Amino acid sequence: MIGETEEPDYESVDVDDKIIEDHEEDEIHDILTDLHPVFTVDNMNTANDDVLEEEPNREAKRFYSLLKDFDQPLFEDTNCGIVVAGETDEEDKTIDYYGELKYILELQFIGGRRLVLFRCMWFDVYDNERGVKMDEYNIVSVNPQRFLKTDNPFVLANQASQVFYAKDHSNKGWNVVRKFLPRDSFDDVQKNDNDFEDLHDSIDRKRKRTHSGLE
Repeated sequence: MIGETEEPDYESVDVDDKIIEDHEEDEIHDILTDLHPVFTVDNMNTANDDVLEEEPNREAKRFYSLLKDFDQPLFEDTNCGIVVAGETDEEDKTIDYYGELKYILELQFIGGRRLVLFRCMWFDVYDNERGVKMDEYNIVSVNPQRFLKTDNPFVLANQASQVFYAKDHSNKGWNVVRKFLPRDSFDDVQKNDNDFEDLHDSIDRKRKRTHSGLE
Protein backbone atom coordinates (compact mmCIF):
# COMPACT_ATOMS: atom_id res chain seq x y z
CA MET A 1 0.00 0.00 0.00
CA ILE A 2 1.11 3.55 -0.69
CA GLY A 3 0.90 4.61 2.94
CA GLU A 4 3.20 1.78 3.98
CA THR A 5 5.88 2.41 1.35
CA GLU A 6 9.22 3.72 2.55
CA GLU A 7 11.04 6.61 0.91
CA PRO A 8 12.68 5.47 -2.34
CA ASP A 9 16.46 5.18 -2.51
CA TYR A 10 18.31 8.34 -3.48
CA GLU A 11 21.80 9.64 -4.01
CA SER A 12 23.27 12.90 -2.75
CA VAL A 13 24.36 15.28 -5.50
CA ASP A 14 25.91 18.72 -5.67
CA VAL A 15 23.23 21.25 -6.65
CA ASP A 16 25.56 23.46 -8.65
CA ASP A 17 26.98 20.56 -10.63
CA LYS A 18 23.55 19.06 -11.32
CA ILE A 19 21.96 22.36 -12.41
CA ILE A 20 24.92 23.55 -14.44
CA GLU A 21 24.85 20.25 -16.31
CA ASP A 22 21.55 21.37 -17.85
CA HIS A 23 21.78 25.15 -17.69
CA GLU A 24 25.42 26.12 -18.13
CA GLU A 25 26.06 29.42 -16.29
CA ASP A 26 22.53 30.21 -15.06
CA GLU A 27 22.05 31.04 -11.38
CA ILE A 28 19.88 28.64 -9.41
CA HIS A 29 17.23 31.25 -8.50
CA ASP A 30 16.95 32.32 -12.15
CA ILE A 31 16.32 28.72 -13.12
CA LEU A 32 13.65 28.31 -10.46
CA THR A 33 11.79 31.48 -11.41
CA ASP A 34 11.75 30.33 -15.04
CA LEU A 35 10.07 27.04 -14.17
CA HIS A 36 6.53 28.35 -14.18
CA PRO A 37 4.90 31.83 -13.99
CA VAL A 38 2.58 30.96 -11.09
CA PHE A 39 3.53 29.47 -7.71
CA THR A 40 1.45 28.58 -4.67
CA VAL A 41 2.62 28.48 -1.08
CA ASP A 42 3.31 25.01 0.26
CA ASN A 43 6.04 23.58 2.44
CA MET A 44 6.51 20.43 0.37
CA ASN A 45 6.73 20.76 -3.37
CA THR A 46 5.63 24.22 -4.44
CA ALA A 47 7.36 27.56 -4.14
CA ASN A 48 6.74 31.20 -3.37
CA ASP A 49 8.87 34.28 -3.96
CA ASP A 50 10.61 33.97 -0.59
CA VAL A 51 11.84 30.47 -1.39
CA LEU A 52 12.89 31.42 -4.90
CA GLU A 53 15.04 34.28 -3.59
CA GLU A 54 16.94 31.90 -1.32
CA GLU A 55 19.87 29.76 -2.28
CA PRO A 56 19.21 26.07 -1.60
CA ASN A 57 21.61 23.94 0.38
CA ARG A 58 24.51 22.78 -1.74
CA GLU A 59 23.64 19.12 -1.26
CA ALA A 60 20.43 17.83 -2.86
CA LYS A 61 18.76 14.44 -3.23
CA ARG A 62 18.36 12.79 -6.60
CA PHE A 63 15.71 10.09 -6.97
CA TYR A 64 14.94 7.78 -9.86
CA SER A 65 11.59 6.87 -8.33
CA LEU A 66 9.33 8.99 -6.17
CA LEU A 67 6.02 8.68 -4.37
CA LYS A 68 4.36 12.08 -4.50
CA ASP A 69 0.65 12.72 -4.96
CA PHE A 70 0.74 10.07 -7.67
CA ASP A 71 -0.82 6.66 -7.20
CA GLN A 72 2.31 4.84 -8.32
CA PRO A 73 6.05 5.37 -8.01
CA LEU A 74 7.81 6.68 -11.08
CA PHE A 75 10.64 4.71 -12.63
CA GLU A 76 13.06 5.84 -15.30
CA ASP A 77 13.21 2.43 -16.97
CA THR A 78 9.46 1.98 -17.50
CA ASN A 79 7.07 3.58 -19.99
CA CYS A 80 5.63 5.87 -17.34
CA GLY A 81 5.67 9.56 -18.16
CA ILE A 82 4.27 12.91 -17.12
CA VAL A 83 2.11 15.62 -18.62
CA VAL A 84 2.14 19.32 -17.76
CA ALA A 85 -0.52 21.80 -18.86
CA GLY A 86 1.23 24.48 -20.87
CA GLU A 87 0.44 27.81 -22.44
CA THR A 88 -2.44 28.65 -24.76
CA ASP A 89 -1.62 29.07 -28.45
CA GLU A 90 -2.93 31.66 -30.90
CA GLU A 91 -6.12 29.64 -31.43
CA ASP A 92 -6.83 29.55 -27.66
CA LYS A 93 -5.94 25.87 -27.48
CA THR A 94 -4.03 24.66 -24.44
CA ILE A 95 -0.78 22.92 -25.29
CA ASP A 96 -0.02 20.03 -22.96
CA TYR A 97 3.59 18.94 -22.65
CA TYR A 98 4.23 15.20 -22.56
CA GLY A 99 7.56 13.91 -21.42
CA GLU A 100 9.78 11.18 -20.06
CA LEU A 101 10.92 11.55 -16.47
CA LYS A 102 14.69 11.16 -16.16
CA TYR A 103 15.13 11.83 -12.46
CA ILE A 104 13.77 13.81 -9.50
CA LEU A 105 15.79 16.52 -7.76
CA GLU A 106 14.84 17.54 -4.22
CA LEU A 107 16.33 20.88 -3.16
CA GLN A 108 16.72 21.60 0.55
CA PHE A 109 16.30 25.06 2.09
CA ILE A 110 16.94 26.55 5.51
CA GLY A 111 14.13 25.79 7.95
CA GLY A 112 13.38 22.37 6.51
CA ARG A 113 11.64 23.62 3.39
CA ARG A 114 12.19 21.67 0.23
CA LEU A 115 11.39 21.97 -3.46
CA VAL A 116 10.91 18.93 -5.69
CA LEU A 117 11.75 19.24 -9.37
CA PHE A 118 11.25 16.76 -12.20
CA ARG A 119 13.97 16.61 -14.82
CA CYS A 120 12.26 15.65 -18.08
CA MET A 121 12.77 15.12 -21.76
CA TRP A 122 9.80 16.65 -23.59
CA PHE A 123 8.25 15.25 -26.74
CA ASP A 124 7.97 17.63 -29.69
CA VAL A 125 4.46 19.02 -29.16
CA TYR A 126 4.99 21.70 -31.81
CA ASP A 127 5.19 19.18 -34.64
CA ASN A 128 1.67 17.81 -35.08
CA GLU A 129 2.77 15.44 -37.82
CA ARG A 130 5.96 13.90 -36.46
CA GLY A 131 5.97 14.76 -32.76
CA VAL A 132 2.67 14.73 -30.86
CA LYS A 133 -0.73 14.38 -32.50
CA MET A 134 -4.38 13.92 -31.58
CA ASP A 135 -6.87 11.96 -33.65
CA GLU A 136 -10.61 12.50 -34.17
CA TYR A 137 -11.35 10.67 -30.91
CA ASN A 138 -9.07 13.04 -28.94
CA ILE A 139 -6.59 10.21 -28.44
CA VAL A 140 -3.07 11.62 -28.05
CA SER A 141 -0.08 9.79 -29.51
CA VAL A 142 3.59 10.70 -29.12
CA ASN A 143 6.62 9.87 -31.22
CA PRO A 144 9.22 8.53 -28.75
CA GLN A 145 12.01 9.45 -31.18
CA ARG A 146 11.30 13.19 -31.33
CA PHE A 147 12.05 15.50 -28.41
CA LEU A 148 12.03 19.25 -27.97
CA LYS A 149 15.33 21.08 -27.81
CA THR A 150 14.81 23.16 -24.69
CA ASP A 151 16.81 24.92 -21.99
CA ASN A 152 14.02 24.28 -19.47
CA PRO A 153 14.00 20.57 -18.67
CA PHE A 154 12.85 21.04 -15.07
CA VAL A 155 9.27 21.36 -13.84
CA LEU A 156 7.78 21.60 -10.36
CA ALA A 157 6.55 18.21 -9.17
CA ASN A 158 3.12 19.47 -8.14
CA GLN A 159 2.45 20.74 -11.67
CA ALA A 160 2.83 17.31 -13.28
CA SER A 161 0.34 14.50 -13.73
CA GLN A 162 1.33 10.92 -14.40
CA VAL A 163 0.59 9.17 -17.69
CA PHE A 164 1.36 5.81 -19.25
CA TYR A 165 2.74 5.29 -22.74
CA ALA A 166 1.43 2.21 -24.55
CA LYS A 167 2.02 1.07 -28.12
CA ASP A 168 -0.26 2.69 -30.69
CA HIS A 169 -1.37 -0.22 -32.86
CA SER A 170 -2.73 2.15 -35.52
CA ASN A 171 0.51 4.16 -35.83
CA LYS A 172 3.66 2.06 -35.99
CA GLY A 173 6.46 3.46 -33.87
CA TRP A 174 4.13 5.74 -31.88
CA ASN A 175 2.82 5.48 -28.32
CA VAL A 176 -0.68 6.26 -27.06
CA VAL A 177 -0.95 8.45 -23.96
CA ARG A 178 -3.11 6.99 -21.19
CA LYS A 179 -3.85 8.40 -17.75
CA PHE A 180 -3.36 6.19 -14.73
CA LEU A 181 -6.37 4.90 -12.85
CA PRO A 182 -6.11 4.99 -9.02
CA ARG A 183 -4.02 2.04 -7.87
CA ASP A 184 -2.47 0.93 -4.62
CA SER A 185 0.83 -0.01 -6.17
CA PHE A 186 2.80 0.07 -9.39
CA ASP A 187 2.57 -3.73 -9.57
CA ASP A 188 -1.18 -3.43 -10.09
CA VAL A 189 -0.57 -1.46 -13.27
CA GLN A 190 1.79 -4.10 -14.59
CA LYS A 191 -0.73 -6.84 -13.78
CA ASN A 192 -3.41 -4.98 -15.75
CA ASP A 193 -1.51 -4.63 -19.02
CA ASN A 194 -4.34 -6.57 -20.66
CA ASP A 195 -6.69 -3.71 -19.83
CA PHE A 196 -4.60 -1.41 -22.01
CA GLU A 197 -4.47 -3.98 -24.83
CA ASP A 198 -8.27 -4.35 -24.71
CA LEU A 199 -8.60 -0.59 -24.84
CA HIS A 200 -6.36 -0.30 -27.89
CA ASP A 201 -8.23 -3.11 -29.65
CA SER A 202 -11.46 -1.23 -29.02
CA ILE A 203 -9.95 1.97 -30.42
CA ASP A 204 -8.71 0.14 -33.50
CA ARG A 205 -12.15 -1.37 -34.14
CA LYS A 206 -13.79 2.03 -33.77
CA ARG A 207 -11.36 3.59 -36.23
CA LYS A 208 -11.94 0.78 -38.75
CA ARG A 209 -15.73 1.09 -38.51
CA THR A 210 -15.49 4.82 -39.09
CA HIS A 211 -13.26 4.43 -42.14
CA SER A 212 -15.62 1.75 -43.52
CA GLY A 213 -18.59 4.10 -43.29
CA LEU A 214 -20.32 2.13 -40.55
CA GLU A 215 -20.45 5.16 -38.24
